[in-house]
Amino acid sequence: MAGTGGRWPEPVRVDGSDMYFFRDAQTGAADGVGVPSSWVIEWWDGSGWRAVTDPSGYGTAENAYNATDFDPVTTGRLRARLTGHPNLAVGVQEWKVYAQAPEEVRPVHVPTTVGVVPELPDRVTLVFPEGAASEAAVSWQSITEEQVARGGTSVRVTGLTQSPPLAVTATVWVRVTDAVEITSVAEERLRTTAGVPPAMPGTVTATYNDGSRDSSVVVDWADIPPGDYARPGTFQVAGTVAGTGIRATATVTVLDDA
Repeated sequence: MAGTGGRWPEPVRVDGSDMYFFRDAQTGAADGVGVPSSWVIEWWDGSGWRAVTDPSGYGTAENAYNATDFDPVTTGRLRARLTGHPNLAVGVQEWKVYAQAPEEVRPVHVPTTVGVVPELPDRVTLVFPEGAASEAAVSWQSITEEQVARGGTSVRVTGLTQSPPLAVTATVWVRVTDAVEITSVAEERLRTTAGVPPAMPGTVTATYNDGSRDSSVVVDWADIPPGDYARPGTFQVAGTVAGTGIRATATVTVLDDA
């Protein structure tokens, strides 16, 4: 049994691959290189290897790419275990692994005061179609003191994530003073699949009485009974934000797990 694998600097959400097998052995030859008799893709869950679920198929076409789609997994390591034919080595020319495209990037809002260049978060949250979320390291363009020299303004900053590479943006809000109060909290709209607890965010975006926003406001969500996400439908979760009587709200849509 042979194997091939890949490793990333940080976890990536992946959902498919193309494996190119080649053959140089003649039919009936006693040795040489050929395609595998079977193979399987496995991912590292932090403590052990697990086979991906619901693969579309493990083709063994020779001198061609063999495409396989599977249920998305977030991992820093992926491998393929290949079972060859007797006396033949397995020929792998290339293995392409595909990252699942996020549906959105959670908004980034950072407040500061006049003349103070703020520190932007070193990670952003990616949200995927079925509601799962993961974080990605990000590098931001530099901000100058001139850009934050006038109160009551905002600055749009661009950045690039590392894995996968995505263009992202952040908004820096320049306050005249830090003596501000929260006037509202943005509603969260989340998704999950039946039987899977929703990935509740640890922070929410608050708007203040000077019009500025902050997406790093910590929230404490109420416990969610498993029955709420046991079947398709919609339900709400209430949250509290320290220092204000304004409640946070999340609307969760439960998708069919089929």
